[in-house]
Amino acid sequence: MYSDSFRDDEVSVLIHLSASTYQDGQTEEIRDRLMKKGKDKNIKFYSLSYENLVEQLNQLNQQYPYIPELHKLTSNFEQYCQSMDLLPSYKNILRAMACGHSAELNVKHCFYFDFADRGFSDFKYFGVYQKKAVTHIALVENIVEADWSAKDGLKIKDSTRQVTDDQRKRLSLAIQDTIAHGWSIERDHRFFLLKDLIPTDFRKTSPGGIFRVRYFNLDEVQGSKVSDNILELADRLRQVTWK
Repeated sequence: MYSDSFRDDEVSVLIHLSASTYQDGQTEEIRDRLMKKGKDKNIKFYSLSYENLVEQLNQLNQQYPYIPELHKLTSNFEQYCQSMDLLPSYKNILRAMACGHSAELNVKHCFYFDFADRGFSDFKYFGVYQKKAVTHIALVENIVEADWSAKDGLKIKDSTRQVTDDQRKRLSLAIQDTIAHGWSIERDHRFFLLKDLIPTDFRKTSPGGIFRVRYFNLDEVQGSKVSDNILELADRLRQVTWK
């Protein structure tokens, strides 16, 4: 047993790390067994998921926003977990993005822009986060990497789905309007095209904001199966909070 190698004069930590955590009953059972096995040892046991670690790293980024090495570590670790299928299925994942000064443009054009070299985990729902709450949610219609210039117009470089004529027009107008408002998004950006953004109020109750992004498993948030009706989902999110 792992605890056999632990010393009596130290605090020892045993961590179970997997794509999913043990249930509370299983965790308590293991802790009881460790206490009986090592009566004279101070052993702490925790069951963590890779998603937990990503969330904790994002929280550290929030506390220490001026440490670039920490930001790089978080991004690389999240991309690794995603590439190895260590994070939850995207089916009921909400990706809340801190929009700040761009929120009005994001809602107006039903899109979000980010640097193309920033990785991200798969998700189904997009959330506009501002003023300590997710204020709008939407289904993701397409994810497009593109450049734009007055001379050549919109140049599509990559996309998750085929870009329709309507999406091309919408994106071109959105980029031009955003540039006119002082944002430099002409090159090397990824654009999340969204279906109608639905107002909600999924509010954060703990102090401080978020650092750029926060993922939510909506099954866990609601404690029930996620509704396929996004209007109903938006209404349910008004009734719960998060920290």
